[in-house]
Amino acid sequence: MNKTISDVISVDDIKSWTSDTAVFITADTGKGKSHFIKNKLHDYAKSRGERILLILHRKNCHQQFSDELISDAKTEIIDTITYQAIEQRILNAATFDFSPYTYIVCDEYHYFLEDADFNSNTDISFRAILQSKKILMFLSATGTDMKEYITAACDMPFIEYQLV
Repeated sequence: MNKTISDVISVDDIKSWTSDTAVFITADTGKGKSHFIKNKLHDYAKSRGERILLILHRKNCHQQFSDELISDAKTEIIDTITYQAIEQRILNAATFDFSPYTYIVCDEYHYFLEDADFNSNTDISFRAILQSKKILMFLSATGTDMKEYITAACDMPFIEYQLV
């Protein structure tokens, strides 16, 4: 049987996460990063009356996740948005309200570095997310450089789960 992220991260792990430590989930495509968020983390958050904000890097991914969450009746716990939408809200209103959420999940978080070549606003969402004082989760198969930046430059301790 092939292991998935849901096999690696237990409910006790989730219970131990705090807002002062970043959670990195590094796994190849098809290893269940999204499945973990939409199922195991969803169920845990629902049992505690908590909410999840899932941030995605592309509109097509956002639409796909939104459709799946609507189909699975999970939108009462999980909201989706793109990094670019957060950036635009901050540029237009000077803020983004993270207060409804316990978990901020940054899917494909290498977005912050990789898109910076053509999007001068990636730092806006990045800084806002780091300042949110929420449980921050960073998911990617290719986020090594960004993980090093977050943990070193931002002086943030981390927990990492790997399945490659």
